[in-house]
Amino acid sequence: MLVFGIDGYAKRMGLSDYLIGLLIVSLTASVPEFVSAMTGLFAGDNGIIFGTILGSNIAGITLVLGVFALIGRKIKLVNKVLAKMEVLLFFMIMLPFFLGADGTLSRLDGIALIFAYLGYVTMLWVRERKTGHMKRDVKVKFFWKDALIFLLALSALFLSSRWLVFSSITVSNLLNIPTYVMAIVVLGIAASLPDLLVGIRGILKGDVGIGIGNSIGSMVVKALLFFGIFALIRPLPVDFGLIKISIGVTIFSLAFVMYLSERKEMNWKHGLFLLLIYIVYLLMETLR
Repeated sequence: MLVFGIDGYAKRMGLSDYLIGLLIVSLTASVPEFVSAMTGLFAGDNGIIFGTILGSNIAGITLVLGVFALIGRKIKLVNKVLAKMEVLLFFMIMLPFFLGADGTLSRLDGIALIFAYLGYVTMLWVRERKTGHMKRDVKVKFFWKDALIFLLALSALFLSSRWLVFSSITVSNLLNIPTYVMAIVVLGIAASLPDLLVGIRGILKGDVGIGIGNSIGSMVVKALLFFGIFALIRPLPVDFGLIKISIGVTIFSLAFVMYLSERKEMNWKHGLFLLLIYIVYLLMETLR
């Protein structure tokens, strides 16, 4: 409902499916991760922060895209907004780890990440305007209905995400499971459900671009904007010993998806491979 509240108005503006996915849907559908990680931040638990962000990013690019490929059987990855941006997107998603190589994401790093996100948004907007489909004078008729749906759904997501985090911390303490692993398995999968449902809905309606753009856009939102906001509130210690498996899987799966983007096509076999990556990742983290 959160996505529905803003998706219709974005389409009336003439925005392409890919831009709606990359900017609008990716931001709204990532609210559970933001609230979950923010709750972990104020609870002083960095395991929740990194587990939620990294776990949901990996789930988004392996589990979610894998399911998309299985349902769509053969998906075309062609769009003007993302053209020749693969290397840049890869760099932006990995930027927090480059900045945190000294062991901390400082407030200065947080400012740099936020500015990088604003530059990314500006660049996409300029590219979209060049396609010539954007409408300049969109009437705001019925906008209040979309806004009301958006705000009500946003409130529900804030509350549910907050209690999801608190219950996950309690369960992890009872079972003596590190909160980082709990966040990867429970919060990472749970937070990816909006992306999965939005993408499946789009594929069934023939709007493949929204689902693919949403998955990639969500990774950029969480890597740049969310980590930037968290670091600005409180500098984050980066324990590479804890997150090294997640970073390695992120690099490998992201490189594979960028390769498919260069080929401009993803089929069901690629989807199975992505799902296999995700299963192996969960096994590696839980066994460790």
